Formats: sequence, structure tokens, C-alpha cells
Amino acid sequence: IRGTKPIIVSMGGMAASGGYWISTQADTIFAEPTTITGSIGVFSMIPNVEGLLENYDLNVERVGTNEAATMWSITRPRTEAEVARLQRMVDHTYDAFLSRVSHGRHMTIGAANEIAQGRVWTGARALDLGLVDRIGGLETAIAFAADTAGLGNDYRVVDHPRKLSFSERLNEMFEKSASILGIPLTTLVDRVPMEGSLMAELEWLRSLNDSRHIYAYNPYRIQW
Repeated sequence: IRGTKPIIVSMGGMAASGGYWISTQADTIFAEPTTITGSIGVFSMIPNVEGLLENYDLNVERVGTNEAATMWSITRPRTEAEVARLQRMVDHTYDAFLSRVSHGRHMTIGAANEIAQGRVWTGARALDLGLVDRIGGLETAIAFAADTAGLGNDYRVVDHPRKLSFSERLNEMFEKSASILGIPLTTLVDRVPMEGSLMAELEWLRSLNDSRHIYAYNPYRIQW
């Protein structure tokens, strides 16, 4: 998309690591002064519960079709060859991250590496380092995007995706179920009626929102 239309990114309270990975290709990046950003780094970690299993006299037998089949097992330590392989994977991803930063922020790989290495920065410091372009919040970024597009004050903001109502979310759930089951949605709805008592009960359950979770419920309908 970049090069076809301007991409403006507005960072919230945190846009680090994966958040910054996504942001690197924007034309303009906005951040709040206190936004946590950067964290240009990669690590890999695989837990090993072998000792824990031994404490409970549990044994795990592994069967693999090749030497790398059980590489991700958490029931044994890594071999030197596996650790080396993991390190190569980490290095490859880190190099890709640096390349994205270098391309997106118009700096050399060496310059990107100087401010990377997993370190995090505030938005104000990130501006000094060239990781972001401007200080400002979402409304400032929206106004900038409108101005960049030549809209002036004649624009409106539409959220995508639009927030669905409770009934719409329920219908969406049934649509997915119908797709998985391979039957028409109308058939599924016929089997589970969406109107009347079902919807009434669901709406009632949805209304149980007391922060202390304390309720008094009379199951009997009394007519006077």
C-alpha cells in the first residue's frame, strides 16, 4: 500500500516490538510523549520441565521421524545443535526487523542496530532517535491524515470494523457454526430459534453486570 496512498500511524500507550514492526512502513508515525515504543529485538525461549516430571516420577517417551521432530519438546533440554539452530532463527528474524526499520525510517542498518537491541524508548526520545516523526495523539494524527489527503475540515471518521451489536455478534456466531457444519444458516436458525424466549434469556444474562456480582432474582412472574 505504501506509495499508493499515505499511511499514517498513531501509537497509543504502547507500540513496541510487534507494534513497532507493523508501524515501520508508515509514511508518518505519531506517538505520545510517554508512548513505550522501540523494543526492536527478538528472543526465543523453550521451557524444560524434565526435572519437574522427575519429581513426580513421570516419564515421557518421544518418537520422531527425524532429528528435529522433537526440537520444541518441553520435556527435555536442547542439544547444542538445536540451540545453534534456534539462534540462527532468532538472528534471521532480528536481521529482518533491522531491515524493516532501515527501509521504513530511512537509516542504515548500522544506525538501526545502534538504537535497537531490544531497548525501549519513550515517544519523546523516539522522536529524537528518528523512530517516530511527530508527537501527538489519535486526533492529531487523524487531522494530519485529512490534511495530507487535501480534505481540510470536510471529512468524517469511520471505525473499521464497525462495532457489532449483541444480536449481530450472535448471528455472526451462528453463521460460523453453520459454515463449519456445512448446513444453511436458515436451517440452523430454525433449529435454534433466534426470536422470543432465547433472545429474551440472552438479553437477561447480558444485563447481569453488577461489579460485585451480587444479584437477587425472582424466578416467578407475578401479575397484580
